[in-house]
Amino acid sequence: MKLTTLLTGADVTVREYCQLETFSARCRQGDVIVMTTARFGRMRVGRCIDAGGSSSAALQKALQSDSHLLGCYADVLGYTDRTCSGKTTCDISVPNRDLLSTRPCFAQLTMYFEAAYQCVSGESPCVHAFNMRHENRQQPEK
Repeated sequence: MKLTTLLTGADVTVREYCQLETFSARCRQGDVIVMTTARFGRMRVGRCIDAGGSSSAALQKALQSDSHLLGCYADVLGYTDRTCSGKTTCDISVPNRDLLSTRPCFAQLTMYFEAAYQCVSGESPCVHAFNMRHENRQQPEK
């Protein structure tokens, strides 16, 4: 799936990360990660949820008719922002405690993670805030 981000107007590709896979974001030196989208659940049939086989039409119909089987998800952009945005590298294991705690679907169902990010020129917001605090600190009087 492609989407256009408001950050730079560039197209980014949303990728699926199935059970026991790892989301890995990497930016070159001088760039930082900015998460643009992140969801955890059972968004659609695809690479991580296979409706193939001899009963695919029946399974597809069942999946589409019950919102607890497909189409259930949690927006986890806040979590991925705290975990990844502003860094040059980031790894998120699927599943993990933070993702599972969102409980978007029946617990017995296999869920997956989908996310997209951009590498943006600049320094980490945390480093920038630290530097600003120290630059604005008043010098002791002599």
